[in-house]
Amino acid sequence: MAIGDGSVIIESGAMSANTLSMTAIPQTYSHLELQVTGCYDEASVANDWLYFKFNGETGTEYGFHGTQSGVGAGLTTNNIALNSSTATGGASGSYGAEFPGTQKSPNPNGVVRWFIMNYANTTVQKPFILDYCHVWRPNSTDETARLGNLVGKYPTTSTSLLTSGISQIDVIGAGSYTFKSGTRYMLVGWP
Repeated sequence: MAIGDGSVIIESGAMSANTLSMTAIPQTYSHLELQVTGCYDEASVANDWLYFKFNGETGTEYGFHGTQSGVGAGLTTNNIALNSSTATGGASGSYGAEFPGTQKSPNPNGVVRWFIMNYANTTVQKPFILDYCHVWRPNSTDETARLGNLVGKYPTTSTSLLTSGISQIDVIGAGSYTFKSGTRYMLVGWP
C-alpha cells in the first residue's frame, strides 16, 4: 500500500506470539523502516529487551552502540557500548531495543523505530538507526520514561554475509514474553 511520500507498506499487523518472522522481504526498495508499538503482556516486567535478527543470523555480526536515558525520579543514563552484551546477548545474537511490560502501568505504550539503509545492497554493510521510547504512569519513586538511540551496521565483519540483501527480519520477545493485545508492527519500503 503506497503511503503517498513514495514509501510502501510491505507488511503490517498485530503481534501476540513471542516471535514474528517477516520473510521474503522484496529487494526492490532502497531502505526499510520497521515500527513496533505496544508492550509485553507481563505484569512482573517493567521493561525488557525486544530483539531483532537479520536473515536468521545467530552469530556475532550485530554491531552497534548508542545512549539510553531515563526520565523522572530515579533518572538513569548509560551508554551502550559497541557490541554490548546487554542488547545483543539475548536471542542468540541479535540487535535489541527496550520495550515495556505492564508492571508500572496497565497500558504502557512503547515505540520502536528502526531505519535500515541500503538493505538490499550485496557489496557493502547495511547501516541503521534504531530509536525507542516508552512512557509509564508517573510516580514519585521511579523513572516515568525510557529513551534510546542506537546506530550500527550489519554485518560487522563477515564478507560472506555481504553477498545478499536483508530478506528476513525476525522480531523476538525477551524470555517467553508474549505481546499485549493492541501491539502492532509495520514494515515500510522506501524508494
